[in-house]
Amino acid sequence: MPWSEPGLLAACAAGALGISAGGTAWAIAYARRRGMLDQPGERRSHAMATPRGGGIGLVIAMLLALGMLGWWRDEPAWWSMALGLLLVAGAGWWDDHRPLPIAVRLGAHVGAGLALAWGLHLQGAGVAAVLAALMLVPVLVNAWNFMDGIDGLAVSQALLCAIGLASLLAGPWQLLGAVLAAACLGFLPFNLP
Repeated sequence: MPWSEPGLLAACAAGALGISAGGTAWAIAYARRRGMLDQPGERRSHAMATPRGGGIGLVIAMLLALGMLGWWRDEPAWWSMALGLLLVAGAGWWDDHRPLPIAVRLGAHVGAGLALAWGLHLQGAGVAAVLAALMLVPVLVNAWNFMDGIDGLAVSQALLCAIGLASLLAGPWQLLGAVLAAACLGFLPFNLP
């Protein structure tokens, strides 16, 4: 399948944008109903209570893209990467509802690093890339969590990275970059002050 075909990229990006925006709107309403609000405080940058879990629409769009690649290409690497994303998102979703111990969250982040590293290994990546994924996923997930408290910062950084991926890579990786960029655009308006 020609993964870089403009029509396919545009259709996947449009779907990701809609899924992300719709999922975010739903998650915000859900968080408000459940009282899942991040209150302002000394370690927070926002002045008003902010709903938690809004990024679930973005996650769903990426999980669908990874699942689509896993199904179409019949490669377990994509399923492994989807599992890593599911581990991080699942720990975050649970923590938004009831605080998780740090060790459990860190375990999910390390598991996500293992899943991504294994997926890259299955695709023939070199040892350096596999080790970088293994070590950097837990570090970068936690760095992203710190940035997440600043309106628009984490998603705008993800958007820039996704545009870079879509521009520099080819094949299924370009498709994932386009989906991630569109999903970030679907989430961004909800994440502004």
